[in-house]
Amino acid sequence: MAARVGKGIVVPPPVSPNHSIALWAPAFAPPKAADYQQAAAKWCQQYGWQCLLPTASPTHHAFAGTPHERLEQLQNILNRSNVGAIWAIRGGYGSYQLLPDFPIEQWRKKRPWLIGFSDITALQLYLLKQGIASLHAPMPAVLAQTQATSLRYLAMFLQGKVPVYRTEAHPLQQEGEVKGSLIGGNLAVLCSLIGTPFMPDLRNQILFIEEVGEHSYAIDRLLHQLHYAFPLNHLRGLIVGSMSRSPDGETQEYIYRRIAEIVRQKAPGLPFCLGFPVGHEPHNYPMLQGGMVRLSIEAHSCTLSFLPQ
Repeated sequence: MAARVGKGIVVPPPVSPNHSIALWAPAFAPPKAADYQQAAAKWCQQYGWQCLLPTASPTHHAFAGTPHERLEQLQNILNRSNVGAIWAIRGGYGSYQLLPDFPIEQWRKKRPWLIGFSDITALQLYLLKQGIASLHAPMPAVLAQTQATSLRYLAMFLQGKVPVYRTEAHPLQQEGEVKGSLIGGNLAVLCSLIGTPFMPDLRNQILFIEEVGEHSYAIDRLLHQLHYAFPLNHLRGLIVGSMSRSPDGETQEYIYRRIAEIVRQKAPGLPFCLGFPVGHEPHNYPMLQGGMVRLSIEAHSCTLSFLPQ
């Protein structure tokens, strides 16, 4: 049974065996080695899906072409009749450049899944503002490093099934149980959309965030920026994923302590968990943007249940 989504949100249909999953590079250019293509094709074949590989195109600076060229590649994919999902190859930066000219009406008509994370957060949040669900999930460029359970959960979503995630508790978490609509992604990308016409409303939502390669003070600043735009005490719950690879060598636990301190100060009593398996690490569980969920944070565990239709 497929997952339930929030009011006014459209969820793409399951990807059937006669459909294809198309690889697309909306941001940085794909890796030069073709290993990622082979890994993606092999994974798709396990479930009876054809993998449509990207056509070769010239790079532009670090990007997979100019914004016009990347959108043209997307248009070619949308013009095909059997594409059930569009899988972003990698993040980095560049999705932001596509927002003003993104073919939202054709996307709405075709209703493919958009799969990706990191920089792809920009496209996913815009889709959600337009009432379209998507999947924050692993990408082909990192398939070799992605833990098998995360990929199995991705297949479940694409097949119209509903997973339940259970993780260990963190000593700094705030216990509680809430229901609501799920939204989020990379913290820096999310905050970069604040004040633009592409940013959805976060109030009364269950927010998930993750980050990589940022100083703790930068994460502190981003959380304050987020709070000033969408007060943390107006959220229903908060899921904090990986906060890894700080350039100062600060540990993830130190960053979690700073986050917990800010959240408790700005939103006393808000249920939140830390160390959830989402982000730039091998454990990167798919998160349904716009999905209705139950978040249960208890003394010894954290459970995220996607509610069925």
